[in-house]
Amino acid sequence: MLSRNELPNNLTAKNIHDFTNIKLRTVYDLMNKSPERGGIPDVFKIGKPLYAPRESFLRWWDEQQEVGRLHKTS
Repeated sequence: MLSRNELPNNLTAKNIHDFTNIKLRTVYDLMNKSPERGGIPDVFKIGKPLYAPRESFLRWWDEQQEVGRLHKTS
């Protein structure tokens, strides 16, 4: 698994998979889903690959972990 410091400025689905250990197919689904529906924000495309800015992804990731913690204690 990659650490936060090892992540590049713009993340591919593979980078996100390596960081989170979420299935690659699920990462692609999250990158294609709008943020309003729970997807990763600020995703952009250059050619075919999708990218997410590191800071936007990490903010989203931290929010998802917080939501998970809230649901566990409820």
